Amino acid sequence: MDTAGVVFELFKVHQGNRLLRTRSTADDAEVDLCASATPDGHHVYATVVNRNISDEHTLEIVLRHVALTDKASVRFLVPRAVTFDQRTFDQHDEHLPIAADKRLTIRLPKGCIARIDLGSRDARILY
Repeated sequence: MDTAGVVFELFKVHQGNRLLRTRSTADDAEVDLCASATPDGHHVYATVVNRNISDEHTLEIVLRHVALTDKASVRFLVPRAVTFDQRTFDQHDEHLPIAADKRLTIRLPKGCIARIDLGSRDARILY
């Protein structure tokens, strides 16, 4: 799969889902986030882009109105190099803890795209 296909693969989890309201950001913000919930309410997905190619960012997500398990699954796509002629990513998965106060903290490497799965069969969105 080419680079565009790998990136679109991360975002396709939002198809058919209900978009969730997130804090609005400026068009030129260094971090961009899209979040959605599956129709059955058992999964919340977020895709996050660190547009900054010089610095990493730490992102904190506060989960309201969601009953979840204690971990989130995250797939990271990290550019091997940030140049126009190098468009390949290293891909890895992590399981990150969700704190008791429903906060998830994620370190986003420079130029990273991440897909976060915040749910399981036991999770439920409380609309």
